[in-house]
Amino acid sequence: MNRLLTSLSLSAVLSIASINLDAAEVEVSGYFSAIGTYSDNEDNIDYYNNTATKNVRFDGPDSRIGIQFSAAINQRMSFTTVLEATGGEQQDRQFGFEATWAYAGYQITPDLELRMGKVKLPSFMISDYAEVGYAYPWIRPPEEVYSTNPMKALNGLDMLYSTNLGSWNFLFQLYGGSNNNTAVTHAPAADYSSTPAQKDETFTFVTRNMLGFNTSIGNDIFNFRVGYFETKVDVPSMGLEDLMGSFGGVGFNLDWQNIVIYSEFIRRETVEEMEMAFPDQDAHYTTLGYRIGNFLPHITYARIDKGKDDSIFALKQESIKTGLRYDFEENAALKFEVNYVKTDRDPGDFTTGDYGYGLFESPTEKATIYSLGVDVIF
Repeated sequence: MNRLLTSLSLSAVLSIASINLDAAEVEVSGYFSAIGTYSDNEDNIDYYNNTATKNVRFDGPDSRIGIQFSAAINQRMSFTTVLEATGGEQQDRQFGFEATWAYAGYQITPDLELRMGKVKLPSFMISDYAEVGYAYPWIRPPEEVYSTNPMKALNGLDMLYSTNLGSWNFLFQLYGGSNNNTAVTHAPAADYSSTPAQKDETFTFVTRNMLGFNTSIGNDIFNFRVGYFETKVDVPSMGLEDLMGSFGGVGFNLDWQNIVIYSEFIRRETVEEMEMAFPDQDAHYTTLGYRIGNFLPHITYARIDKGKDDSIFALKQESIKTGLRYDFEENAALKFEVNYVKTDRDPGDFTTGDYGYGLFESPTEKATIYSLGVDVIF
């Protein structure tokens, strides 16, 4: 593909390679990624949801396969579901399919659609197709930003208004609902004032009464996006109930001639009682790339830092990622990346030694993470 797929929904990305089953009036499409990672961290400390360790591995959560089924029920109604299987740490859950999307849509007017069911939560610029590696230049979206919201889906409804304004495409999305979720905290020790957490801890949380919006405007060259939501949160294991949190972001991407740019900034804010589970965070990244034939070399600077409240639980790190994408066949890309990560530590941190957590499971100064992968859509 000569140009990267930007500012598209998952359905638009996968429609490039969809198969139309006329008899059943069902369209089937999908995506596949096989990713290998290695980290030079001497202590073999896992990085960001077990995506990289000192051992070379191809069974991490970046390796995935997804299949989308879309069916027209009648002239106004449709149904879409996406089944996805990923690698991971738990052997009994590796590559077990689950429904990441499952919703019915009703086309009220040619420009206005109502969807109900399990839909993607549009937290970020590429949320709709964050799992489709073929659709963007990186092996994985910049972790500093895309780790800040563990919620991937929303059980509820949304309303999509999309129209053309001359040569520009305008989208406005209003959504609301709830969900049960899981997350990983990097500082969960009960006696954190004297003992650092030595490993990640998974906990469950519930979001209720969520209400948010997502809007974008763009064309074939440029796209600008803004989004925001508020929600009530319960974390039963920490005795937290009915607390408020908010999440917002702004970003743009440019694909002009041979120049490719992505940039995004997010802010997460919660009440003080939630700082152990979800501290306030600010995060951003900027990617610059230059296309040379079927090759796209690129470089990304990213940072995650404390937010409005200077919590000791806030993650702090920065990274420089250099990569190369090669579109070697139609609908298939080979990628290689080197990601240098360095963590920060403030004097008030409870961690021992001179290092912070960043997105590592234990205090770490720095590490270089190497990744190689193939992304395909079909």
